[in-house]
Formats: sequence, C-alpha cells, structure tokens
Amino acid sequence: MKTKNWLVLLASCVALASAPLMGCGDDADPSNDNNVTENNTPTNNTPTNNTPTNNTPTNNTPTNNTPTNNTPTNNTPTNNTPTNNTPTNNTPTNNTPTNNTTSCVPADWFTGQAFAEGTDAHNGGNPLDAASVTLDDAGLQGIVDGVANGTPDENNDYIVTLDTPLTITGALVIATGRTDNDNTPDVIEGNDWLYLQDANTVVVLNAGPGKTAFPEGEAPTEAVKVGDTVSFSTSQIKSYAGVSQAVLVTDFTIDSSGNDVPFSDYTGKDIPLEDLGKLVRVGGVLTADNGGCGGSSICYTLTHGDKETVFRSNSDFVDVGTCVTFFGPLGSFDDAAQLNEVNYAWTYTN
Repeated sequence: MKTKNWLVLLASCVALASAPLMGCGDDADPSNDNNVTENNTPTNNTPTNNTPTNNTPTNNTPTNNTPTNNTPTNNTPTNNTPTNNTPTNNTPTNNTPTNNTTSCVPADWFTGQAFAEGTDAHNGGNPLDAASVTLDDAGLQGIVDGVANGTPDENNDYIVTLDTPLTITGALVIATGRTDNDNTPDVIEGNDWLYLQDANTVVVLNAGPGKTAFPEGEAPTEAVKVGDTVSFSTSQIKSYAGVSQAVLVTDFTIDSSGNDVPFSDYTGKDIPLEDLGKLVRVGGVLTADNGGCGGSSICYTLTHGDKETVFRSNSDFVDVGTCVTFFGPLGSFDDAAQLNEVNYAWTYTN
C-alpha cells in the first residue's frame, strides 16, 4: 500500500513539472515594457495599459486627434489633450488675418523716401514730426490762388495760363510721384513729379502721365531729392484731385539739400483733410477688398487701431491680411482721406 501511494505521488510531480509556469509581474509584463511604440499599436497597448477609462472614444476621437494636427512625434496625447487643442480654439475662423489684427505691428520707424541712407536716387532729407518743423513761405499759395481765380481751358486739359509767371523760391521737396526707369538712364523720370511744400500749402510739379513740366533743355540733370529746396517760375497751372499743380516751369534750380522734412503720424487717429498733400504715416492691416477704383488699382480698407482709411494700390504684393505702413502724401476721394500708393517707395509691408 505504501509503494502504491509513492508511485501515485511520483506521477503527480512529473505532471506538474511539465506544465507552463504561471505568474504576474515578470519581465514580460507590458506595464514594464520600455519598447512600446508611439502609435499605440495593439502589441503595446494591451488592455492592462489602455483601459477604457483612460482611452475612451470621447477623449481620442478622430475629430480632435486627426493625423494632420496630431502627429505621434510632435503631438503626443500628453501634450495635446482635447482641453488644450480643441478645434474651437484653433480653427481658421479664429485665426484669420481679418480677425487677428493684433498680429500686425505698424513700422513706426518707416519714413518712405525721407531716408537719406536709402538706395533710391530721390531719397533724402531728415524726417521730423511736423510740429517741430518751421518752413518758409516759398510762394506756393500763389499757385493755389491762381487756379482758384483763373479760367481753365477745357480744350487744354483744364490748364490755367497765367499772364504773369509766378516765382517760387525755396520750396521743400517732400516726395516724388515717379520712379526712375532703369531702361532710360539718360532720363530722370522722378524729377517730373515732385511734391512741394512751404509754410502755407502743398503743390505738385507734374504735367501729367508721360509728360514733363520742363521745356526742352531745361530739365534738371541730377535727381531731385526729398529734402531739397527748389526754385522756379511757372506760367501754366491746374488742379487735380484737390491739389494745385505747376505744369510748365522754367529756371528750375536746386538751392539746398538735406533739410528737415515734416510728417504727421496718424496711426489709430482720424486723418484731417487739412493735411491734404502733406506727408502722413499710417500703419495697420488690410481688412477688406472693396474692388477696383480706377485703372488697375484696388481700394482696400486699412484698419489702424479702431479707425479705418481707404488704401489704394495696384501692387501685386498687397492683399487682405497684409500688414501695411504708408508714408507718403495724403490724398482724398469724395471728401474723405485716402492713402494712394502712387509710388511703391511709400509703402512698407510685413
């Protein structure tokens, strides 16, 4: 009987020795696996480590965790939980240029052509706040009065021909409306469109598109710069867009260079029409395309602070959302201030 029991006991031991070893917490435990992938594959995401409590469809739905916005390498669930990166807070609607005007920082250092170190041949002068600059009376008011009191010739581009030429002495050049053409090095196109200012008003020296105000042989042979003072006589004048013009000049001279150039910064302010033709600086973001407004130009709404001003341009480098700083002569349309990008040198974009 003892021998039989011994044999049964021996057979049971042999059977247990041949069975698989069972246990918990050994080296094969997924909770201690340092080689889990970042893609959350079934191999590394056993029910032990990814129970429905921690990875329910609510917190990891395709809507909030698409492959495009939540790549495994840069945007793990730890750093991009639905709370911090929900579509509500990062949708194009809330981050469009129109609604995100605070990202536009006006270039309050930009002074257009009034920059002596500039590479353009017509750059020059020392830009200063208008309140700190005192200009002399160069006689420009005589041109304004001559236009107002004269009889424009309807058959000659509404030009007023004066019986006695007016003499202008020491008018300050504040801008040029044309840029020089590299293909015509013998012609200085910028000299044919000059914005002039004195103590009383602003007048433009300009005979019109493709024309020159200088008689043959009398055009200046050097580039007239912003900050220069000039003198001349004029016998033909007119008005265009509310600004008086000298369209025929003689005896033109450059008297001095590097003078102070006055300007007013109206960013975030109402722009008074009393400054028509004078240099202004306005910086903001283009928030609306209002369509064509003459030739190839488009009129945009320039939002600066809580103010809006029309910005007119034919440039391919501006569009809704562009941050623009304008520094040039103030224009107008329908009795409202308008920023006309006549010369690309008047605009800085970022």
